[in-house]
Amino acid sequence: EIPRVSLEDAKAAFEAGTAVFVDVRGADVFAMSHIPGSLSIPLADLESRLAEACYRRGIAHESLGDTACALADYDAAIEREPECAPAYNRRGVLRAKKGELAPALDDFAAAARFDPQSRRAFWNRGWARLMQNDADAALADFDAAIALDPRYVNAYRARAKAYGIKGDLAREAEDEA
Repeated sequence: EIPRVSLEDAKAAFEAGTAVFVDVRGADVFAMSHIPGSLSIPLADLESRLAEACYRRGIAHESLGDTACALADYDAAIEREPECAPAYNRRGVLRAKKGELAPALDDFAAAARFDPQSRRAFWNRGWARLMQNDADAALADFDAAIALDPRYVNAYRARAKAYGIKGDLAREAEDEA
């Protein structure tokens, strides 16, 4: 059962920037006219794509600073799609910001497992490990992020910090360059 909202509640959510509108009409009708920013998910595909809608709503809540609602949305996305790597990654970021490093590391590990090409999952896990003062493990994650994208500047900067913590000033300077 998919909950419906009143037109007034939908308008209020739209104006607040927290709405995720899902247009269940066919793609041809959607192409003719739709609410700006809405998702086109034909009714036949709706159940299989609810995780995406929850994830996107989580991003909207997060951008508005509503961490509690964002976490609930990421939880809902994961519940609907247990291999939803982006939801694990964003939930991990929010948990790390709250100082919940062990669950954040679990989330980043899941994100990397379900999307091994996600440079962000490795980068985020590396930062969480740095927050735990585990520079060696952080270096492994930053190396993985760089291997996935050799132009990923943030990973080099983060790796430089890890090298600095270990006292390897030459490698720190190399990555900072």
